[in-house]
Amino acid sequence: MSEQDDDDGGKNNVVRVDFAARRAKPVPAPTPTQPPAASHLGAERPEKLRMFARLIEKGMVMVTIDSRVDNTRLPPRFAGELQLNLNFSHRFGLADFDYDDEGLRASLSFGGTPFFCDIPWTAIYGMTSSVDGERMLWPDSFPRELVALLPAQARHSPAAPAPADSTDPPDPPPSPRPTLRRVK
Repeated sequence: MSEQDDDDGGKNNVVRVDFAARRAKPVPAPTPTQPPAASHLGAERPEKLRMFARLIEKGMVMVTIDSRVDNTRLPPRFAGELQLNLNFSHRFGLADFDYDDEGLRASLSFGGTPFFCDIPWTAIYGMTSSVDGERMLWPDSFPRELVALLPAQARHSPAAPAPADSTDPPDPPPSPRPTLRRVK
């Protein structure tokens, strides 16, 4: 591609470069690491990873996170959010989009400004497929503040009875049928 010009006896050491030959040979773009496919994830892998891999193969996935969880990296304005929804999709064409046993990573756009986000699985407590609406929740990962808003019977698993010293007031009995009124 280059040759030394010896017309002057090698005194000037001029190098000729064939730029056309350089353009003809494209430089390969760096290839991002391929996240694991859902079919290649065994039961020993984190459940949230397996679910995300399955949903992302369909299309866009909205994840619901508690941004206050340790090691969560988001724009500072979201630091105190206990319920933040973020969308992920292969169609976004993000060169740094990756997910593995630790969590999700990608440069997402917030108000037109990209920010590299790093979200551990421990911060995620919900996922929804934007394609078919399939949804998965992890109640054990809910923020305490959200759990406190749930009715008493929803806070306790059916297998474990509510504690006897519960200070929650009893829920009112359900109405047998709704009442309809005509509004003028």
